[in-house]
Amino acid sequence: MTFLLDDATARLRPGDRVLVGVAREGAGADTVITGERDIATARARITASLPESRTLTCG
Repeated sequence: MTFLLDDATARLRPGDRVLVGVAREGAGADTVITGERDIATARARITASLPESRTLTCG
């Protein structure tokens, strides 16, 4: 995937590990998380919410 990001969103370098979020209605990245600790925190929050997401319907 390729995303165009402005400098206000993130300054990335080749090799950076990144977790990217895209809104349901969005056409591009609306969340960019970098850094192992921040990515791990976000990933844990996402993983914890997965069981609840099984009860949702597509909109």
